Amino acid sequence: MDGRKWERGSALAWTAAVLAFVVLPLIALLLDGARLFYADTRLEDATSAACEALAQASIYEQVRQFQQTGKLEPKVTYTSRRAAVAVFTQDLQGDPVLQLAHTTLRISTVNGLPQCAATSTVKAMFMPYTSHLHAVAVPSARGSRR
Repeated sequence: MDGRKWERGSALAWTAAVLAFVVLPLIALLLDGARLFYADTRLEDATSAACEALAQASIYEQVRQFQQTGKLEPKVTYTSRRAAVAVFTQDLQGDPVLQLAHTTLRISTVNGLPQCAATSTVKAMFMPYTSHLHAVAVPSARGSRR
């Protein structure tokens, strides 16, 4: 009993050390991970919505072109790209949790089908790192050829 007399109150010091060096960094990592997952999900949703808007605008333009000329040429025009960018930016605006930086939307055509790719960077709130997010989408609205 005599040896333990000087160790009185050490449990509080050990608890404080474990909290400071183990539990608090894990909580910070958990919060940053959840925020990054949320930002990635929002970026994927915005990319998919932009690609669907691109496809719908392209279909409307192709129908109008077919009615005027009688020819059907599937292509992505400036108007359909502008519609996709408008939907993309509108979908990502107004969310204080996201704080996305350097967000870009790239629209390309692969084998005659439009493809949308978005990239963004997110700075972590608690940990000192930056994460780069990528999302790729292909529109589900497609015309059938006979």
